[in-house]
Amino acid sequence: MKTRYWPLFIGLICLMAACSNSESEPSAQRTDMGVVGVDSFIGTDAARHRSDTSVDNPTRDCGGCPGRQICDGESGLCEEPPGCQGHEDCLDTRLCIDAICQDSCALSGCPGQQVCSDAGLCTEPDRCESDDACVNGRLCVDGSCLDPCREDAVCPGMQICELETGRCRANDACSNDLDCEANHACSDGTCLPNCNEGRPCDGRQTCMDGLCIEPDRCDGNADCLGDRLCVRDTCTDACQNDSDCPGQRRCNLDTGLCPEPNVCSDDTDCDPGRICLANGCTDACVQGECPGGQACINARCQEPDLCIGDLDCIGDRICERQRCSDPCQDDSDCLGSDVCDPGTGRCVEFQPECIIDDDCPADAACIIGTCREGRCMNHSNCDDGEDCIDGGCAPARRPDCRNDADCGNQQRCAVFGRCVDADQCREEADCQGLNSICFDSQCVACRVDSDCHPSEVCDAGRCEFQGLCDQDADCPAPDGACENNRCIAAPCAGDEFDLRLGRPQLNARLYTNMVLCDGDADLYRFEIGPGEGALIDVRHQENAGDLRLNLRSLGEEAWAQSIAGVARAGLLPKPLPRMLEVSITGRAGYRTPYWLDLRRTTPGQCVPDDDEPALGNDRQDNAQPLANSPNVSVSRLCQDDRDWFRFIAPGGTSVTTVVTSDQLAGLDVNLVNSLGGPAGDIVNNGRDKRITVRPQRRGEFALQLSLAPGVDAATNFIRLEIEANPDAAARACADAPRINIDEVFWFDNQLSVDRFSNQCGGPSLFNDRVARITIVQQGRYRVRTMQSDRATTIALRSDCGNAQSEQACGPNGDLGPVQLNPGDYWILIDSPLSVPMGLVVERID
Repeated sequence: MKTRYWPLFIGLICLMAACSNSESEPSAQRTDMGVVGVDSFIGTDAARHRSDTSVDNPTRDCGGCPGRQICDGESGLCEEPPGCQGHEDCLDTRLCIDAICQDSCALSGCPGQQVCSDAGLCTEPDRCESDDACVNGRLCVDGSCLDPCREDAVCPGMQICELETGRCRANDACSNDLDCEANHACSDGTCLPNCNEGRPCDGRQTCMDGLCIEPDRCDGNADCLGDRLCVRDTCTDACQNDSDCPGQRRCNLDTGLCPEPNVCSDDTDCDPGRICLANGCTDACVQGECPGGQACINARCQEPDLCIGDLDCIGDRICERQRCSDPCQDDSDCLGSDVCDPGTGRCVEFQPECIIDDDCPADAACIIGTCREGRCMNHSNCDDGEDCIDGGCAPARRPDCRNDADCGNQQRCAVFGRCVDADQCREEADCQGLNSICFDSQCVACRVDSDCHPSEVCDAGRCEFQGLCDQDADCPAPDGACENNRCIAAPCAGDEFDLRLGRPQLNARLYTNMVLCDGDADLYRFEIGPGEGALIDVRHQENAGDLRLNLRSLGEEAWAQSIAGVARAGLLPKPLPRMLEVSITGRAGYRTPYWLDLRRTTPGQCVPDDDEPALGNDRQDNAQPLANSPNVSVSRLCQDDRDWFRFIAPGGTSVTTVVTSDQLAGLDVNLVNSLGGPAGDIVNNGRDKRITVRPQRRGEFALQLSLAPGVDAATNFIRLEIEANPDAAARACADAPRINIDEVFWFDNQLSVDRFSNQCGGPSLFNDRVARITIVQQGRYRVRTMQSDRATTIALRSDCGNAQSEQACGPNGDLGPVQLNPGDYWILIDSPLSVPMGLVVERID
């Protein structure tokens, strides 16, 4: 300890002598190193200090000595008083201890077991072994420093105070152990040592000087003194409350033990030799004990990079395509047409029972590869919950949605009856990154399979990873590789959070250097307080794989798909605190670096809506499509902001734009036609603002929302109310475009107008499209849409407005073969909302 503080001691000496190199300083002895000699401040000079820094007048009367220090007029030095009352009475770094100025223990050290505190004072240890561990004359009694006794009353039981030693000792007589001194017990009214030859210790305790000593390792509670317990081979005190237990452990008052928690966060929550794995404590592995090809690394069994069988995978995970993965739960977990085998948790190839009706018994039909009894002509011939499909009754195949109301916020019902992102574009130039195609007013990655990589298929505008390949270039990721005709992602180390178990909790700040590995999902938590909302941005390179951001809390959910490398989602403020679950997923086959920006918002803070971060809708040429009725579009305006929206109204309709707002009086609403002129008159009934247009022919309209001066922010809701005029069906027939044999015709987006009822589909549920074709040669023809849309029905009529003239009708967007004679025919398509549909009529023979 002296060696440890020697540099500090020299530094203090240098400070006290001002480290002068002057030969005129009489009290400082210069050494060869230019440092004041140590002997100048040892002995009598240790209590003297010059108060006048001038060396020219050593006999000058000194004044202003600190505290109760005494000035020596002859030497000009301040001296310590015989007795001190505070540290200021002592020179330099010396301290007033027991009314005597003494050196700090940092210089001199402490006696015995005493500990030098940060203040330079010697203090008592938590447990003493002898009297020199105690300060101020206190005594070490049973491991604790106590004041000496002065009377019998302070002693326990019948013990008496021995004034000469200041200790309590046993009386000649006793009634219980408390009457005896330490290490003694009351036996037959006499105090005897705790243990001796005739009085052995319990368990594996050993008797030493009449005292029972606990063993280093215990086998049971009997090996421990008193009510102490044997826990993990060590004697310890029983817990009294949860604060006595480490980490997440809780005190069991019945046993006095701190058992392992049911849920752990790290290894410190578990018993020695056990680890926290998947939030539960389990035995640590040793090399050679892990099953299959797993390796024991850092006491944990780790899966190999490439597996051979299920034993190579942890828990119930399975080995699929040489990779360990979670077992499938249902068919949606499988690729393509594969189905989930619940017995094995594996995706297996669908094996059809039949291909055509001839493969089935006479009273059955082949329905989606399965023979089903009961032939039918239409849905009414089938039981509830069944549809008539290809002449047989089968479980009704319902799409995810029939209209936009079936979808979540910021979604709409589109291709194949699926819920997809809200409209985003008008032309290809509006789309960037991987979703570079404008299709149905939405930025998509593909229309057909050829728009995707060879290892992907086009499904509802998104390239879905199948994994099959012939060469590296077939794989979507720039660093992917083709091995054994399967795309293998390049190794991905992830980011710092991939090394942590569970869902790490993030703070409100910008996180950079984040990486989403192929096939992974990044999961986080983000806490917001009472009265706070959340706004979260994800940003990445446009061509590095599109990301999806999801927020969820207490029944609330918000999500966003990245556009031009940006995804933004948020939740509005609420009175209660919330813990948000944040998840980020991406396009299969890609390794995507990204930035994550988390912010807390308050009610007074204007947060822009989800249309702002990427392309924005502040200009008419970038107006965002309005959701189709009965869905609602949301606009959040801040100061100096304006939002543009657009919609297409079919001819022969009445379309009313209804706008509600929390700042209705301060909200300016304008509707213009495709030429930029005003359309309709605004009606303000105090609850909302309405504008109605009645176009005779199909037309596009744009809606502008802005704030009046002095209004800081507003949240607005826009919905479209559409009705078909009485002549809507006749106008649709008259305006039907003519199409040619074997040429694809594309219907673009339009609002929901139901004008016809196709017999094969029962009552019409969707908006209608009408086309006209002239058949010149008699023969068999096939009429189909370009999408494999199960919810679409096609009817073929010789008289457009007359349902009795229907020649053929069928579901699934595919009609045929149909025998047709020369003449004009109308094709009526009943389909989900907002589907830009490709239609083709093909001659078979």
